[in-house]
Amino acid sequence: MSSTVTSAVVAVLGRGPAAAAQLVQSLGVSQATISRAVAELERQQQVLRTGTRRGTRYLLRRARAELGSQWPIFRLDADGTPQPCGTLNAVAPEGYYAAAGPGRLSGLYTALPYYLLDAWPAGFLGRTIPTRHADLELPARVGDWTEDHFLTYLTRRANDSSGDLVVGAEALDRHLTGVDAPLVVTREERHIAYPEFATAAMSGAPPGSSAHGEHPKFTVCLAAGARRTHVLVKFSPPRSSAVGQRWADLLRAEHLAHGLLNENGIASCTSQLLEHGERVFLECERYDRIGATGRRGVVSLHALDTARYGRLDNWTAAADRLFADALLSEEGAERIRLLDAFGALIGNTDRHFGNLSLFDDYANALRLAPVYDMLPMVFAPHDGQVLARAFTPPPARAAWLASWASARRLAEEYWERLRSDAGLSSEFRAVCAASLQALQAAPHRSGA
Repeated sequence: MSSTVTSAVVAVLGRGPAAAAQLVQSLGVSQATISRAVAELERQQQVLRTGTRRGTRYLLRRARAELGSQWPIFRLDADGTPQPCGTLNAVAPEGYYAAAGPGRLSGLYTALPYYLLDAWPAGFLGRTIPTRHADLELPARVGDWTEDHFLTYLTRRANDSSGDLVVGAEALDRHLTGVDAPLVVTREERHIAYPEFATAAMSGAPPGSSAHGEHPKFTVCLAAGARRTHVLVKFSPPRSSAVGQRWADLLRAEHLAHGLLNENGIASCTSQLLEHGERVFLECERYDRIGATGRRGVVSLHALDTARYGRLDNWTAAADRLFADALLSEEGAERIRLLDAFGALIGNTDRHFGNLSLFDDYANALRLAPVYDMLPMVFAPHDGQVLARAFTPPPARAAWLASWASARRLAEEYWERLRSDAGLSSEFRAVCAASLQALQAAPHRSGA
């Protein structure tokens, strides 16, 4: 076989996947010549063949430094048992091809597949990853990571990320040996352990996995007899300061939002509020974990929209796109619209795409996961100060009209609960009372 032809095939495939007919046309050689060249490249494991018969296309493998170009994908089931789900292959020019695996796990992607993006460290806990895995010699700031840095972390250490996927044999080995298993704390130990973990977290060494979000937090496995529950624990600064008291109020406000939404048939985090020492702790059960070792597939709206649409505009528009593409049911889309409107009516100015997630089995329509991070962030401290702010209710939007009345009813009930909750500071209750009055005085529909 002429090395000239094989080199030419490599050059063409370096620009992207191609069918045999495209190679014949591009190189001006016979079909037989192309077949021999491709067969040789497959033998050398430089080329991948996808599809069958007339749908066959060829992809050029793309080696990622010392990592190679392919990694096994495993899915952890409800018992924590790994199930092989195919292979992730890096292909030219910048894409990935997942061979085998169910539904949305498999296929050709022009960039990192959506279901891997949530493993990219971010937020309060994510910043500690380079230090915790110093042996990988990754950049100290996660924001400086390249795709190769992420792949190094993903395939060698990311066995305790959100969701149910583990990529790479080394990462799976760590899962199987339990080397990264979360700390186990009994309910009776929380009053001692949680303040210690909070102190460690603020010094840069929080226990737990790389759950996203900027608020200080840690993750542990809570033991109650034989039962194990994975929880994410947020905490306030010491309440002796104005900033600490405000965050304590806001964590309580988030807990109250969980209760209100659950009572009204809107699945929300199961949470518990604890006070130990000078701090308030909000303990939220993780819905991507089942028992001690089981997992459940979940994807953030941020990962999904970034990979599929690249819009990141607002929850309602994202829900409309997912529904139009049959990735979300009409009921699910309407529920997201309701939450978007409700969030606006309670002053949640932090409705970014990382604060909404969906259950994903990679085959059927996505389902909305329990609500979290739903609270009046308009009153959060800014630059270390508690600023005097007033809540201004937003007007209705066309996309919210079907759910506007329900969202407003829930918002009024929420502000009423905050206004009258004895566990909140008198200052914050007054802020909530003024917010309730502002909402009650606002028109019930646009232009009314």
